[in-house]
Amino acid sequence: MEPETVQCGRCGAPVPPEDLAMGRARTVKDKTFCERCRQALLSSPPGAAPAPARRPAARAPVVGVPDRPRTTRRHVRPKRNFRPLYVGGAVGMAGLAALLVLLLRSMEPNAPAPPDHPANVEAAGASGRIEAEEKARQAMVQIERFLFAQPEVDVALVELRKFEAQVRGTSVEEEWKKLVNRWERRKREAAAGQDVEALLKEARELAGADGEAFKRRDDVVALFARARARAAEEAPDRMADVKEAERRYEDAYEQKAAAWWKDRSDLVQVLESEKKFQEALQVIDLFPDELRGSRVWKQVQRQREEIDKKRADLAVGRESKDWKYHLRVGNQDLSFKNYRAAKEHLLKAAAMRPPREDMTIDEKRAVAWMHYNLGCLCSIEAASAEGEARAKSIEAAFEHLDRAVAAEVFNYHCCSSHNRAIEHWEKDKDLDALRADPRFEALLKEGRK
Repeated sequence: MEPETVQCGRCGAPVPPEDLAMGRARTVKDKTFCERCRQALLSSPPGAAPAPARRPAARAPVVGVPDRPRTTRRHVRPKRNFRPLYVGGAVGMAGLAALLVLLLRSMEPNAPAPPDHPANVEAAGASGRIEAEEKARQAMVQIERFLFAQPEVDVALVELRKFEAQVRGTSVEEEWKKLVNRWERRKREAAAGQDVEALLKEARELAGADGEAFKRRDDVVALFARARARAAEEAPDRMADVKEAERRYEDAYEQKAAAWWKDRSDLVQVLESEKKFQEALQVIDLFPDELRGSRVWKQVQRQREEIDKKRADLAVGRESKDWKYHLRVGNQDLSFKNYRAAKEHLLKAAAMRPPREDMTIDEKRAVAWMHYNLGCLCSIEAASAEGEARAKSIEAAFEHLDRAVAAEVFNYHCCSSHNRAIEHWEKDKDLDALRADPRFEALLKEGRK
C-alpha cells in the first residue's frame, strides 16, 4: 500500500514519508513542516517575524491541453550498496584466519632434521668445539698443578704427552707445546750436565794419577776441552764448573813450572852477566818437556833467544847491547854513584824493553825497580837545581815513580835491609826533594794498601 503523501503546512510542498521517518521533516500539532521550512523557522532570530513561506508559483494554463489531475510526485532515495563492505570483510576475515593458522603452526614443535642436515652438522661442530676447549683448559690446569711440584724431567714429559690429544687443535695447544719444549730442553741440559760431570771426573782422576809429573797433561787438557764444548752446547750453567776445574789444574801446572825456573833463573842471570852464554843455554835446555806448555816456558824461551843471540855476537867479536845490557851497566854506574851515566843507560833500557806481557817475572821485577831508580836520580837532580830546571826534574821523577807503581813495584821484595818496598820508599833519602809534594803522599798510600 502506497503511503499517503503529506504536504507542508507552511509552503504546501509535498513532504516525503522518508523525511518524516528520518526526522528531517516534523509534524507539530497536526501541522507538517518540510525540511526547508523547518530549517528556516529554526534559523530565524527569536521574536522576529518568520520569513513568509515560498509558495509554488502558479503555472499558467496550457491552452488546448486539458488539465490533468494534480498528483503528488514521490521522491525516492537510492538504496545504499553494501556489497563492497561485505567483500572486504570477507577478505579480511580470510587473511586473519590464515595469519592465525600460521601462528599456530609456528608454535608447534618442528619435526627433527636428519643428523646429516647442514644445520645439525654445524651445531654439533660448535658444541663439540666448545666441549673440546673446556676439556683442554681443564687439562692445562691439571698439568700446571702437576708441574708445580717440580717432578723429574722424564715423569713430567710423560705426563705432558698424556694430554696431547686433548689440547690438539684448541687455543691452548701453543701453550702446551711451549711447556713440552721447556721440559725437553731441561732433559737435554740434564743429559749434557751428566756428560760434563763425567768428563770432569775423568780429567780429575787422570790428573790425580799423574800427580805433579804432568806426563799426561795433553790428555787432561783434551778432556777439559771436551767438557767445555759440551757445556757450551747444552749445559751453560756448568761452564763455571768446567772453568774452575781447568783453572785449578793450570794453576798447579804453572806453579810447578815457576818453581823449577825460580831455582835456576839466578844462575842463568849470573852466567849471562859473565858472558858464559853457552852454559846459560845448557841450564835453560834442562827445562822439563812436560812443563813446556806453561806461560813460564814462553818467557824463558824469549830469554833463551836473547842469550843465544849474544853468544853468536860474541863468537864473531860483536857485543850485543840490548835493554838488559843497558840495565846492567846502569845499575853498576848507580852503585858507583855515577848518576849521569846511570841515568843514561837506564833510560835506554826503558826505551828498549819488551812489552810487559812478554817478560819473565824477574824481568818485570827489574823493570819496576829500574823506574824507581830513575825517579830517585831525577829527585837528586831536583835537589841541586832551581827554578824551571827543578820543576822539570820533579815532574820527571813523579813520571818514573808512577810507572814503577804501575809495574807493581810494591809487590816485589826490595833488599835485605827492608822487607817491604813501601818501607824503602818511606826512608830513602834520595826522594827527599819530593816529599813535600802531595803526589808523593798519594803514592805512599797506594803502597800501604
